[in-house]
Amino acid sequence: MNPRSRKTWMYVILFLIGVGILYQFAINPRGMIIPLAVFGAVYLLYKFPPSRWRQFPSSRWRRDPGKFAGPRGEKMPGHSVRKAKFRVIRGNKKDGEPPRCQ
Repeated sequence: MNPRSRKTWMYVILFLIGVGILYQFAINPRGMIIPLAVFGAVYLLYKFPPSRWRQFPSSRWRRDPGKFAGPRGEKMPGHSVRKAKFRVIRGNKKDGEPPRCQ
């Protein structure tokens, strides 16, 4: 399917949904009150959230500016990076011996 035919199908489906909603509202208007109220409440909460939901990120997730790099990437005082300590463990294999599969 090319993009133009997909767009046409989308318009046809949206038109049929609209016709179905209008038909249902004409036949039984009381039955549409609850879905419309729920949809309206969800939309209003999405558009205008309560003030307690706007405190994002919360205070416990705010980062301490003293722990991170400065504006040019230099390290802040008091912040150290621990270097990993790697060491080679000598095995019992002789040189040139193929690895064993277990």
